[in-house]
Amino acid sequence: MQMKAVLLLLCVTLAVFWGGCAPEVDAPAPEPEAPPPDVPEEAEPMEPEDEAEPEDEAFDMAAAEEVFQESCTACHGLDRIEHHAEVGLEEESWDAIVTRMIEEKGAQISPEDQQIVLRYLEEKYTE
Repeated sequence: MQMKAVLLLLCVTLAVFWGGCAPEVDAPAPEPEAPPPDVPEEAEPMEPEDEAEPEDEAFDMAAAEEVFQESCTACHGLDRIEHHAEVGLEEESWDAIVTRMIEEKGAQISPEDQQIVLRYLEEKYTE
């Protein structure tokens, strides 16, 4: 008889616990908040600030070099890049080269990494 009481108590406890954890099915939707009284309802949208990084912000060359190594030297050696830095920048800019590598050669570089690679190349190889 004592075993039945323990099992019954366990079942009731579990039912209460699971019942209390279940999400409410018919919960009412929250009402929209009213705007503060000093703000007109049809406020003008704010102009987005320029999303480009400021030039004076610290640039992590070590992290950029890692992105550069992963993105560029996976397909060709560093010697090609250094050679172009010595003789080819008058013919083709770093931006044009990286864009060509992405569009024509299929380099898998995200837009964010493209900007990091460009800044790295310009700071390391452009005088």
